[in-house]
Amino acid sequence: MVRVLLHERERPVEVTVGSAVSATCDGRPLLGPAAWTVRWEANRGLLAIGDGRDTACRRLELSAPAQPAADGSCRGRAAFWLRVGTLERCHEGTLGVRAQGGVLRLVLALPLERYVASVLVSEAADAPPEALAAQAVVTRSWALAHRRRHGDADACDLTHCQLYRGEQAPRADAAAARTAGQVLHGGGRPVPAFFHAACGGHTAGARAVFGESGPEAVPDLSPDGRPWCAEPAWTFEVDLRALATALALRPAGSVRVLGRTGDGRVRQVEAFGRVMSGPRFVAAVTRALGYGTLRSARFQVRQEGERLRFSGEGRGHGVGFCQVGAAARARAGQGYEALLRAYFPGAEVSAPTRAISPPP
Repeated sequence: MVRVLLHERERPVEVTVGSAVSATCDGRPLLGPAAWTVRWEANRGLLAIGDGRDTACRRLELSAPAQPAADGSCRGRAAFWLRVGTLERCHEGTLGVRAQGGVLRLVLALPLERYVASVLVSEAADAPPEALAAQAVVTRSWALAHRRRHGDADACDLTHCQLYRGEQAPRADAAAARTAGQVLHGGGRPVPAFFHAACGGHTAGARAVFGESGPEAVPDLSPDGRPWCAEPAWTFEVDLRALATALALRPAGSVRVLGRTGDGRVRQVEAFGRVMSGPRFVAAVTRALGYGTLRSARFQVRQEGERLRFSGEGRGHGVGFCQVGAAARARAGQGYEALLRAYFPGAEVSAPTRAISPPP
């Protein structure tokens, strides 16, 4: 099972859950309608509302039906629907709800393979079959290597972990089933199998980017020396003062690269007098100005008058599995195991065994 923290970004105080086959309040069964409203009120706590009755709970659990709901919701899937504001999504498994910090904490428990299939839809729906199968192994390995990343949850539903929306699709189901149970491991433990959109011709090392052990940097070149990850270079221009303001820094000085890693990414940068790591600078800029601005740490910067011009390659942090490169390799005839060997050299692909440490 995998436990996924849902809708933390929305900080909900009220949600609606429908087509749940059962509901329990602090372990006691609740009899009620087909749909429940769950609300947090400061003076009353967590409330399960249905059929005009309010039931106070410390913890509420709602489970998906074993068969598709009779009302035809969730497109014929054995799932419940969850509405948070204007967002409505369908999920399999059991939803646990409790109050934390004045909002609802929603943690979904579902089978690992259903989680893997759903992540594939969100992260790699259009990938060629062999790349999609490789992504399934990567997704499963990442989940097993990062148990309890969010306290009582193993992962969140955002790109901070792996994008999960509860969606399902036949291609994704087939890729998950084809590789069921297969995990990248080394030294008896699942490999922290990070992935990203495009490496720009060379992946990054986990220690350089995240400060932790994980995949090493490797070149992503075809036999003729050209990058498998052959996306066009990108540029981003910004006014000096606007960038300083966005970063909450005094607009004195400029931005200059102080050092690079062996794969060409910025290791350290000075921005308006403040020295920071390349990944931290990229994260700060994209958080302030948008994720389509500074797309990776594989960049050059040049000042032109009162403006800065960034030019670079790749998208994302660059560690581990390169999705664009993997797709190109798959179209050239490489199988999914070859793709995994390319981006995780030295790791083995096998089903989990007792040699793999259990989650903490």
